[in-house]
Amino acid sequence: MQVSVAMATYNGERYLREQLASLARQTTAPAELVVSDDGSSDDTCGIIEDFRRHSPFPVRILSGPRLGYVGNFFRAVKACRGDAIALCDQDDIWRPEKIAVCVSHFDKNVTLVLHSAQVIDASGNLLNKRAPAIGKTREIPQGVFDDGPLRSFPLGFSLIIRRSVTEATLKVLSSYPEVLRHYFGHEMPFYWMAKARGNSVYLSNDLVFYRRHGANASAGQALKNKKIAKGLYNGAAAYREFGRHAEYQAELLVLLTGTDPDTDRTLHMWAHARRRLSQNLFRRAEIYEQTGVWAKGLLLTELLKARGYQSRKQGGLGWTSLIKDLTHIVPGRAL
Repeated sequence: MQVSVAMATYNGERYLREQLASLARQTTAPAELVVSDDGSSDDTCGIIEDFRRHSPFPVRILSGPRLGYVGNFFRAVKACRGDAIALCDQDDIWRPEKIAVCVSHFDKNVTLVLHSAQVIDASGNLLNKRAPAIGKTREIPQGVFDDGPLRSFPLGFSLIIRRSVTEATLKVLSSYPEVLRHYFGHEMPFYWMAKARGNSVYLSNDLVFYRRHGANASAGQALKNKKIAKGLYNGAAAYREFGRHAEYQAELLVLLTGTDPDTDRTLHMWAHARRRLSQNLFRRAEIYEQTGVWAKGLLLTELLKARGYQSRKQGGLGWTSLIKDLTHIVPGRAL
């Protein structure tokens, strides 16, 4: 299997040389590196051009109108020619075995391989934290929406995706509203399309040093989602925010339809479950907005009768949420 590396750059001269050097050290070399630059005003393009002259693999450099972070990645991905595409940030460091390990897990039914990473600071010091965090290597069958062993946001640099998936995604995603770009970035459309079209392999291997610093283009999206998740235990406002997030998930899943009937059925099924989850979260928010015990209890009973605490796969809140909500309505026991 030949792997293309798709890198998006913008004013990345501070860390770019270190990242490019880590690509050159791969034990399984990429078939090509495709770099899309979004109008850098520093020496980013000069660094890439110098690397291209000495690179052990072909390097293509793209430029054009300013597209923003997401559009810049899409431009790089669209130009790739390999069997699979590895998304690459400009400021991380790849372990030498990253491509080799990921490729070894592809078979004819696998459309996506993703892995864990160790977080480093601006100076390259380990922060004793993993993101994405995958506790156990596991394969998730096609059509299963949940993230299996993944316990954080599936960050783009951790993904290697079949080119057939990226081509299908970019073909239908002609409209990608800014609010959805904000929530889901460049990686989630590829991630969900891959899971709808084939099996996904989650690796517990830490194959990248993920650099966190004040200028990350992703602007802490994973941390933002973590705050939302933590906020689910704090009251109505957080539940409403998560309900909106589920609504946006459904909207993006529908935007991804239009490739083939089997994939469309899967995406519509997922979208239906996310809409139902969104409605249940909004109903749950109403419980936490009430001040009286009886009013809270009545709303909880209605949500229970409506099967609002079914499994998340069915669009429910899950039985642990029921326990939490029951505890909440008891005077003096609110969490």
